[in-house]
Amino acid sequence: MGKFKLKKTKDWKAKLRPYSYRDLFEAAVERTGDLGLEEPEIIYTDQSYFTPERLRAFGEFINQEFAPALERGLVATCVIVHTGLIGAVKEFFSCEVYLTIGSVTTPKGEMYQITEQQARRWIAEKVNVKDLEIRAWLTLDSLEILDMTFLPTIAHVSGRRELENKPIAVRPDSLPRAQPQGPDPSTLPNGLQYKPFVVGQDFLTQLGLETVSINY
Repeated sequence: MGKFKLKKTKDWKAKLRPYSYRDLFEAAVERTGDLGLEEPEIIYTDQSYFTPERLRAFGEFINQEFAPALERGLVATCVIVHTGLIGAVKEFFSCEVYLTIGSVTTPKGEMYQITEQQARRWIAEKVNVKDLEIRAWLTLDSLEILDMTFLPTIAHVSGRRELENKPIAVRPDSLPRAQPQGPDPSTLPNGLQYKPFVVGQDFLTQLGLETVSINY
């Protein structure tokens, strides 16, 4: 058998690096400043807020306090829901909370990807966020994330009813196939990777969304 060489693309090394949400988040914070947006100062903690007991209590709290808002649905409402929940999450878990905008990679590819060129054009032209497909979620100072709307949206598209009201509340590095090992793949769509692009609400403000809130 003749010898052959494996053809390597220029980004082949990047694909071999371990997925690190912190590295991506720190890069997103820096990018936020580079885009001329208000750059948040982050103080990280090693504490974990998402214990099973606290998540159960938080679920009950959300159902009680936000029932009218949630009854309107969680499909394709990530910006409204997560900006509205910042104060409640911050108070409930006694932590700092940061609105995070970026993309999510699934086995079918990367969704909601934004380039710096696009972001600069949107800001310069004051494009209204309501006209764009943007994914937002919350990142706590522990680098745990809360995404209330991704799985309900997947459920709506795929018909997987078991995901209809299921939030993602987890440390992103532990999602299935984000790293070689993770939780039982039957509990979440396989292969999720959250990739922050910018951090904070100033990006939305620059795109014409001055305030978004859920009564709390």
